[in-house]
Amino acid sequence: MRDDLGYTHLCFTGPGVILSQGGEVNTSISFLIEEKNSAIPDAKAAIEYDISFLESLPLKDYQLLERSTFVINNIVVEQFINYQDAGVREYPEDPEPEPMPTIQRQLYFELDNMIWSITIGSNQAVADIAEQILVNLLYSLRILD
Repeated sequence: MRDDLGYTHLCFTGPGVILSQGGEVNTSISFLIEEKNSAIPDAKAAIEYDISFLESLPLKDYQLLERSTFVINNIVVEQFINYQDAGVREYPEDPEPEPMPTIQRQLYFELDNMIWSITIGSNQAVADIAEQILVNLLYSLRILD
């Protein structure tokens, strides 16, 4: 689970809908598993850092929608949900893109002295389906030695 960098990151992206003005709307899920360190000693510090970082970026229509804590499989999970319009120009000369209302749900927990972060991002129209996928994943998650 560990490499020389102190973390492992996996990201899966599903097929998306091509927009009429270019761009693609898809659902992605990523896993970041990192060693605890003095700057980020626990899941709470990790979520605080990531919220602060996102709020410092010039994201289009960014909103923190929810922050909560829950327990699943006897593991305390910190969560935040945010919204942003992900329809941004890749290059300044590109035409104004279609709006891409995006919901991102980020979960943080500690397991085996590591901080786990699981993120699922999707178009707002399918955010409920993406949430259910994430819940099903969490209930079936088993960490092997």
